[in-house]
Amino acid sequence: MSDDLDTRRERERSLLQPGTALNERFVAAVREARRRWPKVHLESERLARHVAGVSAGSAPDEAFGLDALELCDLYLACACALGVPAALAAFEREYLAGLRTFVRDIDSTPTRLDELRQLLRERLLVSSDGRPARISRYGGRGSLKAWVQVAAQRLALSSLRGRTPETLVADAALADQLGGPDAELGALRRRYADAFGRALRTALDGATARERLLLRLHLVEGMSLTRIAAAYAVSQSTVSRWLQSARDDIRDRLQRELEQTLRLNSQELASMARLVQSQLDISLATLLAAEPG
Repeated sequence: MSDDLDTRRERERSLLQPGTALNERFVAAVREARRRWPKVHLESERLARHVAGVSAGSAPDEAFGLDALELCDLYLACACALGVPAALAAFEREYLAGLRTFVRDIDSTPTRLDELRQLLRERLLVSSDGRPARISRYGGRGSLKAWVQVAAQRLALSSLRGRTPETLVADAALADQLGGPDAELGALRRRYADAFGRALRTALDGATARERLLLRLHLVEGMSLTRIAAAYAVSQSTVSRWLQSARDDIRDRLQRELEQTLRLNSQELASMARLVQSQLDISLATLLAAEPG
């Protein structure tokens, strides 16, 4: 613990050390973040402390992955964690106002959206039991938008338990799951939505009872690897391998099923493979949540 704290402090100092290449890059990143969020004021020292903390697991080189971090997003997340009003307003405007696009494949009815929006505010922006708000855990390895989307989808999925299958797994919903900004992928989604839905169900039917249970516990119930490992009296790495093996087997069966039932050229097959890979967890979670518990 002491070594970790010393490492964080050293990294914080290195970011703030004038005249170094790392400091120049950090200063430029802060300048860009302030242009992105002009009404949000955050001291460079406070951001440096935050960046040093979230980079603790990276390699101990001089830059420790600074270039790979989304500094503009980290700037806003850090300010939100500190309760800066302008940052909270910006977060509301940029991410919570457009919540429908994050969960349209799960449940985007107005009532549920309002409930989910409030849950996200509480889950991500409010500290509890002496612990900082969860947004402080955002590490900047991907976009803040994607991070919020994952959190929104997990919350939405957790509410699916006990609801009727008819309201959850229609082919139209599965088609929306395959949506994305890529025009080619959107065309494939619309054209092969029914076939994808059938193939996904067939692929899931091929999973073992244990695989289905593990996927349900992790993707629908939100159970951590630690808790699953304790339940099975195995290591977390073993559970991780089980889950990855289950995903891989289902993905392979799904792709084979699509190849056998659809007449696609090589480019379309490659695009379909990307769709399968990018949306597999959310598609599986929706199907599993619709099944009797």
